[in-house]
Amino acid sequence: IGILLALQVNNWNNQWQTKKSEQMALAQLKEEVEANYDQFLYIQNIHQKILDAADLLLAYIESPNSLHIPSDSLKSAVGWVAGPSATYNPSGGIVNSLISSGNIEIIKNDSLRTLLIQWQDLVLDYQEEELELDELVDNHLRPLLLSKIELDYKGEVLSGIARQSLRESTEIKNLLVLVSQYRWGVL
Repeated sequence: IGILLALQVNNWNNQWQTKKSEQMALAQLKEEVEANYDQFLYIQNIHQKILDAADLLLAYIESPNSLHIPSDSLKSAVGWVAGPSATYNPSGGIVNSLISSGNIEIIKNDSLRTLLIQWQDLVLDYQEEELELDELVDNHLRPLLLSKIELDYKGEVLSGIARQSLRESTEIKNLLVLVSQYRWGVL
């Protein structure tokens, strides 16, 4: 009876330690997920601003009556579209640590455990889409856009957009449409 009691106490102790480890891992995961979510919202906001800028440029190109679009708005749109984009690089330290150490099994919720295991693949898929978009902008749209407009920095003010050259380029229009579709997909 003493041996059985000792085994039962040992089992309870192990279960208590496992539960404590699970709670600690879940608290760390919560912090990591919240930080990743905040970063995602920030990046999503930047993607939305770039998409809005591309839509403004498309509206300008497609509509001969768009003279009402202020020059500063066009300048800003060119800056957003032709400028560098932000990418989502979430932290995965806690998830990776749990998986690589085999401690992922301490998480009792099966669906949460499955989602955590799939997290890295999901992020990689998203980052591939961002990379394709960045390559399209870097290799095609930005060089073409910058060849059709005149940038003149005086102080910190962008000036000198050659309005007609934007409207005359079907290639810019097509690339803006394509970039908008990619950006919408990333959003």
